[in-house]
This record gives sequence, structure tokens and C-alpha cells, in this order.
Amino acid sequence: MKPADMHCDKRRSQAAIDVTLVTAAGCHYCDAAAALLAQLAEAFPLRIRIVDLSDGEGAAIARRFRVPFPPVLLIDGDYFGHGRISGRKLTKHLT
Repeated sequence: MKPADMHCDKRRSQAAIDVTLVTAAGCHYCDAAAALLAQLAEAFPLRIRIVDLSDGEGAAIARRFRVPFPPVLLIDGDYFGHGRISGRKLTKHLT
């Protein structure tokens, strides 16, 4: 079995991880975070939900965690970070 195959087997055996990404129009950090999550979804069982900052839920999340600007990233409902999201830090957290 190749290492990549083992990684895929690991992905299938894990419970889904709920990820919420709060974004805003014209936000390049938001675009980068969405692309990072799409890439990580190939290796981890992510259930990704994208919420716009301008709607009620997105604004409520931003207020709750007192973040000054998007994107806001929640993992299983817990604050992970905002602004430029570190791929290395996120990968380590998901492992």
C-alpha cells in the first residue's frame, strides 16, 4: 500500500470535521482560505460550510469571537483563526 493510499484510508475512517468559514466579497484572504480548505478536504474528512459575513449568521459569528476582519475559521464550532489562515497550523490541528 502506498503512503497516499494509507492517507486516504485514514480519511475514510475518521469522523467528519465541521468547518465553518465566514467570508466577505472581495476578500483575498477569504479566497485563499477557501482554496486551502478545498485542498485539505482531499486529505481530511472536512464538512465545509461557507457563510457570508453580511448575513445574520456570519455577522453573529464575527461578533461572538470579536474578530475585526474576515475570514473567520471555526473548527467543530470552536474559533481557529481569522485573517491569513496558516496552512501548516491548520494541517497540524487536523492531524
